[in-house]
Amino acid sequence: MIRYATALLIASLTTAAAAQEPGTKAPPAPLKALPSNAVFRDAKPRVPLLGPGLMPVVAVSVGSRGPIPLVFDTGCSGLILFDYLTKPLALDARTIDRRRVATGGGSSVATTSAARVGRLYLLDGSEPKGYLTDVDALLFPDGPKVPGIRTHGVFGGALLRPLLVTFDLKRKWLALEHATLSEPDGDRTLAMRSDDLSFESSIDEHAARFTIDTGYVGGFLLPPKLVASLDLRFKREPVAVGTLDSAGGSFPNRVARLDGAIRIGGWTFNEPIVHVSAATAGPNLGVEALRHFVVSLDQRSGRVRFAGDRERTIRSLPYRRLAASVEMRDGACVVVTVEKRSAAYRAGLRAGDVVLEAEGLAGRAFTNHHIAELERALRRSGIRMRLQRGETERRLDVPFSVVVP
Repeated sequence: MIRYATALLIASLTTAAAAQEPGTKAPPAPLKALPSNAVFRDAKPRVPLLGPGLMPVVAVSVGSRGPIPLVFDTGCSGLILFDYLTKPLALDARTIDRRRVATGGGSSVATTSAARVGRLYLLDGSEPKGYLTDVDALLFPDGPKVPGIRTHGVFGGALLRPLLVTFDLKRKWLALEHATLSEPDGDRTLAMRSDDLSFESSIDEHAARFTIDTGYVGGFLLPPKLVASLDLRFKREPVAVGTLDSAGGSFPNRVARLDGAIRIGGWTFNEPIVHVSAATAGPNLGVEALRHFVVSLDQRSGRVRFAGDRERTIRSLPYRRLAASVEMRDGACVVVTVEKRSAAYRAGLRAGDVVLEAEGLAGRAFTNHHIAELERALRRSGIRMRLQRGETERRLDVPFSVVVP
């Protein structure tokens, strides 16, 4: 996760809508206690990762109230809930400070509160697999939108520090156990810093430390200073693709195909697509790259294991974008820009069109953040939309434009 000054920053946030109160099914008492603040019914519980997009989501309940979908973010150092949940969850919130937070429209200073939530249950559907005790939550006013599922906060990877955490973002599951990884071998198992989940790798034969960040939907995010210091070369000049928000404000985001390789353990990403932005201080390894592995994090011992395909050389797909943007106007999702000569424009999408539905998501909940994730998550060539123009409704497959081949 691209971080707040306090190591808690939600990347690409958008304003949260009014919350629906979570359900109230009381979970049964788990059975197996581990030597930490985690209590589980099974020795190795597994929970599903939700959502049709790239960003992983877990379901939790606070006491008997749930399910509450939360973004699972290894780059976040705790639990974040959005403050509209204060009343439904009967939280005793206390103001702690004012800090700069990132939102979809930039960044602003907001009041931050905190509350003790007690038991935080991890759910498989409505069934609790176990719980964490004595969990404190930060309450923020804004939150990310994930295509096809409504999220109410962020579940930070640091909450699971006492446990071995294994996740598979492609097959969408997360498993926990009280175990440790074997000694680093430089191939699958690598040494990792427990404080920031960074590990030694290489960019075009230069040593670099990547941070494992499931809160970043891209593959590789590099700061411009690092690009300059390593004199990295690209196949073509990087292309501007909007901005990334951080605690310091909004920063330009550029994308290009590296003229070289990035090595992650024994795997090589040959000529990968990379993003370059000052929104991060160091290299980030995001969801799009992590999807190639089953990843195990041993935060106590400071080790990470990558289990990937037999094919050790990986090439990134072309970078695509919709070449259009939307905004909410009077409760409706309206297309505000369509780049002329783009694939979307040639297909018939126009500024002023009202999005009634996109990939099964109601238009009133559709945002530019959804577009950004669908550009990466969909294997089709575009987004299926139901549009209204004047009195006429129609369905349209809006194609992506290839920005970086």
